Amino acid sequence: MIYQWNEIKCRYSDLLLLGNGASRAINNGFAYNNLKERAAEIGIFDGGHQDLFDRFETADFEYVLRKLWQTSLVNEVFEVEHHRVQDAYTQIRDALVRSVRAVHPEYAVVDQQNTIRNVYNFIRQFKTVAALNYDLIVYWAVMYGRDLRDGYEVKDCFTVRSAEGNRFDSDWEEYRAPYRDANNHVTLVFYPHGCLSLVKGNSGLDIKISVRNELNLLDEITNRWNDAGLIPVFVSEGRSEEKLESIRSSQYLSTVYFEALTQPCDSLTVYGWDFGSQDLHILKALKKAAPNRVAVSVYNNDEDYCERISRVIRQRVSLDVEIDFFHSDSPGCWSHPVPNPV
Repeated sequence: MIYQWNEIKCRYSDLLLLGNGASRAINNGFAYNNLKERAAEIGIFDGGHQDLFDRFETADFEYVLRKLWQTSLVNEVFEVEHHRVQDAYTQIRDALVRSVRAVHPEYAVVDQQNTIRNVYNFIRQFKTVAALNYDLIVYWAVMYGRDLRDGYEVKDCFTVRSAEGNRFDSDWEEYRAPYRDANNHVTLVFYPHGCLSLVKGNSGLDIKISVRNELNLLDEITNRWNDAGLIPVFVSEGRSEEKLESIRSSQYLSTVYFEALTQPCDSLTVYGWDFGSQDLHILKALKKAAPNRVAVSVYNNDEDYCERISRVIRQRVSLDVEIDFFHSDSPGCWSHPVPNPV
């Protein structure tokens, strides 16, 4: 049986995991997971760049940029001429920026019919939200609820101020406590695969790019990438093993993966994620979280999908876990509105 979200939501309030299907449900401009493919399509990738990706056997921009950055540091120590490495770094970073701009819709396009408000109303129901996508939808939703006094507090734990920007507080569990009212419900938001707003500063530390006006966020991000030469912190593509290697290279991603995702939870809700082999590392983390119940969104009454996902969950997460499926277009679910929204 495939339920409506309202029929089961009272039993699912702990961990919410969002996959690429969540973004595509809002705007098909988010369909591109492989930014390297997109860069080639719009003609901003030359043969030398392609050779680098092939040599490292990856499609992950962040991984290649990190390798070039490390090479430059080594060359400086040994006083080796490295202008070609620096040029490649700049060109590949620019290709990434242009690719992101090519695929990422503007705020006004995404927020048609109060979409961001609907997303906020959905994610605030959960104790923890883990967004696997690099896009800004969830970040915009967090910004939407920032100044509301609605009995909810949605936080991302980037509160440690530095000259470069806000850094993640490693004591993230302390943020479970409300700021404003002891009765407020608190939601903590994490990005296990990074996000466009997260960058590695010149200090080597992960920081978040922030603005007061959500309409300017995408422009501010791409400007900071270009002007400050910052490396984006997100895992854009690759096999599960490659993704885990990128995660280990980041303090923020490591903390999210090894601590937040593995924190024991009673219930897990999955929206728009297909449990693919490229994300086996996420399934390993969820196994440690050991949920008693799992709810999974289903598109277009796909019974074959339900059977496949049930097998994967029982094989990879828990043999005894209870599994519910719900329609991905249910009222009140993700970006779909509810009557009389707040």
